[in-house]
Amino acid sequence: MSDSPSPSSSRPIPATGVLSMSAGGDLTDIDKWRIVADQGRAARELAMLYPDLAERGFLEAPIQISVYPASIMRFGDALFIDTFLRPANLARALRLAHIANRPVLLCGQPLALAELLFEHLDKHRPVPTRMLVLMGGCQCPLGLEQRIRDRLSAAGVDHDIGYGYGTAEVAAGCLAGRRTDDGRVYYRLAAAGVAVTVEGGRLYLRRTDIEQAPVDTGDDAIATRVDGHDGWFIVPSAKRIAPAVGAALESWQAADWDRRTGYIAQTDEGLRFQVRRGVAPASAEEVGYHEFERRYESSLLEKPAWGE
Repeated sequence: MSDSPSPSSSRPIPATGVLSMSAGGDLTDIDKWRIVADQGRAARELAMLYPDLAERGFLEAPIQISVYPASIMRFGDALFIDTFLRPANLARALRLAHIANRPVLLCGQPLALAELLFEHLDKHRPVPTRMLVLMGGCQCPLGLEQRIRDRLSAAGVDHDIGYGYGTAEVAAGCLAGRRTDDGRVYYRLAAAGVAVTVEGGRLYLRRTDIEQAPVDTGDDAIATRVDGHDGWFIVPSAKRIAPAVGAALESWQAADWDRRTGYIAQTDEGLRFQVRRGVAPASAEEVGYHEFERRYESSLLEKPAWGE
């Protein structure tokens, strides 16, 4: 018999429907969910924030492909394909988009997305002509974003990269962001019925279409205006990414991202880095892909354990 305390729920549980459990949290975080069919939005709404996405054809009959370990927000005006993080499924989905000559909205957690995408590109498989990469769930290091851009450019894919931020209790991707020239990601409100407040430097989100207390995101934020728009620079807490881990990730060059997944184990002997599938470790710091999973109980289904 388990000695774990029995969790209680503070949210009313729907009688029917589909719930998406948060990709983060522990076994007792039973309130971290949202109704999948709730707050449905259209991809074309992104053009209200970023008109150039429509001008470049990214939002014209797109195919939305998920490489995220939870049920993500589905755009109502896009064909949706869930890969369930299977490389073969991503290969089929991208081949389908190539044959149909339709743009792709590739949505996922940065590390899992890069692992599957790089494997696809390494094998020189068909790719769509246009791809909008939308990432969330954890911070994407600047070097990884640049490497994704470089790899897509080399494959002849017209592309752009954006970010989504939200919580399971409020809304997925209720904030949308792009990286600015100084390397930070600047977020703007992207969903109706959501309020954003910053108190004492801490970022809170709240739904306004239902009775809900502000949800503490655990991250800090700096409210500011960029190009005449209100928005926020989000600063992840040390619980999400420890300073030593952040410094290591930001120090990696293109060759490092080509061989390492970004999953890191913090051990008494120092940091240990998982290498990509099919790559042999080249130092004591690197651990083989499957050996890393076994040794540190890691998986693409989990968010990286970067925090303190």
